This record gives sequence, structure tokens and C-alpha cells, in this order.
Amino acid sequence: MPGFNDAHHHLSMRGQRLRELDLRDGQVGTLDEVYAKVAERAAGLPQDAWVKGAGYDQNKLGGLHPSREGARRAAGGRPDGLLAEQAQGLADAVLRPVPFEDFVEGIALAGRVAAGEGLTSFTEPGIGRGLAGNGAWDLAAAMCCDYEGEPGNRGLLQQDAEALRAFILRAHAAGWQIATHAIGDRAVDVVLDAYEEAQARDPRPDARHRIEHCAVTSDAQVARIARLGVIPVPQGRFVSELGDGMLAALGRGTLLPW
Repeated sequence: MPGFNDAHHHLSMRGQRLRELDLRDGQVGTLDEVYAKVAERAAGLPQDAWVKGAGYDQNKLGGLHPSREGARRAAGGRPDGLLAEQAQGLADAVLRPVPFEDFVEGIALAGRVAAGEGLTSFTEPGIGRGLAGNGAWDLAAAMCCDYEGEPGNRGLLQQDAEALRAFILRAHAAGWQIATHAIGDRAVDVVLDAYEEAQARDPRPDARHRIEHCAVTSDAQVARIARLGVIPVPQGRFVSELGDGMLAALGRGTLLPW
């Protein structure tokens, strides 16, 4: 039986998450269950160790994030609250770099799990990646219009638009195939504008530039993607795991939430 190819598989990230608390829907259903898992893991760690977990979806927890006091009681530490988007860099500054041995162990672990799922090849999209806009389900993707019930909130770009444009132009001119993460119609436009300008300046047949995720797009953007020969790389799990949260964040308008 042939193996599967995954066009967007963060093997290195998955390896680290397999070593952390699994807080996805199905593993936890309430905030109390999140706190219980944190407390259980913290009990087996040194006093100054970090408790790391991933995958919880506030949309499946009544719209609530873990609170500072709840996390403090569970772990016995003093977290300062929710860090969203670029503010997560405050934690990354002390959590990274991941020790080399942990990195190697994580990749090996993720590789075994992927093989067990039938994956025999994949594209790792996390090496030197650029982010134009992150998830709509947490009101962060860069949008052209306000989020539902959030006047003035149109999300944000994860990277300065001009800096991203300049990077894409240089990479295209150097002959690279470019893959840019983008979620949100404004973020997708920023990437498409740069790809189209790059091709106009330095035409290359079949450059096959990609947009990772490419979520929350309009019909006009889908047509433009096809016209430019850009490869969208969407994820089906956005529908099954995150679709309800995306619809709640966006409202039931004319945009495609995946």
C-alpha cells in the first residue's frame, strides 16, 4: 500500500508537542480538567520547571482561557496571564532554544507516530517561516473587516507588510520557491501582492510559490490565486476542529472560513 504525503506537516513542532501535555478537545472538556492535567504534570517536575502543554481550544471551553489564578493554583507558580500572538515571544525568550537532545528526540518520536499513520513523506513548513496572519478562531488573523462583535478589531499581521514584501522579492529573485503562512483575507492579499510583484519584476515560469493555510479567502482571491499559479495549502482540520470557532469569530458572511 502506498504511503501518504502531507503537504504541510510540522514534524519538529509535533515532536515537541508529543512531549507536552495534550490539551486538545477530547482530552479535556472543561477548564477544571485543564487545571487537573497541569497539576498532575507539575507534581512530577522540579520546582522551577516549566509546565508546557498545547492544543486547548477556548471555543470548546465556553470561550474561556485558563486564568492566572487557576494556573497558579494548579502549578504552584506565578504566570502573568494570557500571552497572545507576538506577546508569546516573552515566553519563547526563556523557553528557547530547545535543547538539541530534546529536539532530536522529538523529531524521532514524531517520525514514528507519522509512520504509524501512513505518512512516508511530508513538507516541513516551519523552517525559516514567515507569518502574515494567524488564526481567525482567536481573533488574530489579519482581516479586511471587523470581527463579529469586535468593533475596530481586524486582527494583525505577524510581520510588517513592507518587510515581508522585501523578503519575498529577494527570495524570488534568488530563485527560491516561497511558502508564506497566511490566514485572513488581508494577510492573503499582502502575500499575493508580493508574489505578483515579484513575478512582474523577475518573470519565472512555474515558480509555484505557496500560501500555507490560505484560510478565510474571498471568491475573488481564490480566482486570483489560480490566475497567478500560486499553490494554496489548506488544512482540513481547520474545518473539523476549528470551524465553529471561526464561524463565531467571522460571522456568517460571504468569506470562506477555510
